[in-house]
Amino acid sequence: MNTLITTQQYSTFSPTLQRIVTPKDLFFDIETTGLSAKNSYVYCIGFGYFRNDTYYVEQLFGEGPRDEPLLLTTFRERLRDYDRLISFNGISFDAHYLEEKYAQHNLGPSGLSMEHLDLFPTLSPYKKVWGLENMKQKTVEAFLDTKRIDPYTGGDLIKTYYRYLKEHNTNDYHDLLLHNAEDIAGLPRLLDLCAYDAFFHGGFQVEDWALQSENEDVRLTFRLHLPEPLCHSMSFVVEDLFVHARQEEALLRVSLFRGELKYFYEDYEHYWYFPEEDMAMHESVAEFSDRSHRKKATKKTAYQKNSGLFLPLYEGFVPEDNLPLFYRDAKKQQAYLRLTEDTSPSRAQSKAYCQSLLEYLLKNIH
Repeated sequence: MNTLITTQQYSTFSPTLQRIVTPKDLFFDIETTGLSAKNSYVYCIGFGYFRNDTYYVEQLFGEGPRDEPLLLTTFRERLRDYDRLISFNGISFDAHYLEEKYAQHNLGPSGLSMEHLDLFPTLSPYKKVWGLENMKQKTVEAFLDTKRIDPYTGGDLIKTYYRYLKEHNTNDYHDLLLHNAEDIAGLPRLLDLCAYDAFFHGGFQVEDWALQSENEDVRLTFRLHLPEPLCHSMSFVVEDLFVHARQEEALLRVSLFRGELKYFYEDYEHYWYFPEEDMAMHESVAEFSDRSHRKKATKKTAYQKNSGLFLPLYEGFVPEDNLPLFYRDAKKQQAYLRLTEDTSPSRAQSKAYCQSLLEYLLKNIH
């Protein structure tokens, strides 16, 4: 078994990297001769860790299946110094594969049962936001403008590895180590993309908001500050929602509804409906009216109409003070909140509303 250690200097740490990484984090990636732990073996385990402003990449390289137990036990010894693993698709493949290998060789507990940050499921929801064809590590790194020398995939290098075992060609050895080393070196850079995940899940402050009118369209625009800057700007529209974000700033815009909506009474059985006025009235008041002008209200007719400017609400947002909600019809597919001159939401409510918009945008971007 061969061991190779390389280093990489980090002159600056992004706010996202500072938030996430600690000296107790171990980045890791493995190279195998196949996808099935039963029918293949691991020939390289690479891992990286920070010491101050230096990132160390350490690789354990096996010269055939006989070295596999030594690779596994050596890696387990390194794990004892760390509290968390960081990987890209490591939970579904790398860790699972290694667990099977420790069991096959009767090596006891793997030491992998610690906290594990897998960047693949964390970043995958933003594939469409970034306009990526797939979520392979190299594709994501290209979005970050990361320059790689290695042109191969792990699958491409299986034949290279078997050829190396026969010929011990130094070029093959270099290619095998380079691929794994660049995977490990690229993992900390991928963490910068977690700023998008933070943004879409509340990592922002609402600076201010304003109503804007253009012809008949009235829009509410929020200006946001992002403590963790985005590495690339983004802009997209979903229905009546628009977001534009660049580095530490973002604009979030929603179109309002101007017109007439209905407030539906939940206890409709206590109301009477007046067709001529197209409205419902509580029985305590309706009993004094002419019975020929009213009929028993139903879920569909127990409403009061209201005209004005209305804010659309999205899943996850609950308005404060039990404010009345308005709808287009009894199906209640879209809720609205009526805006008045006195409307002045708290900072917490503004942030909660913006977060509901962002979550809706993320779910519905095409």
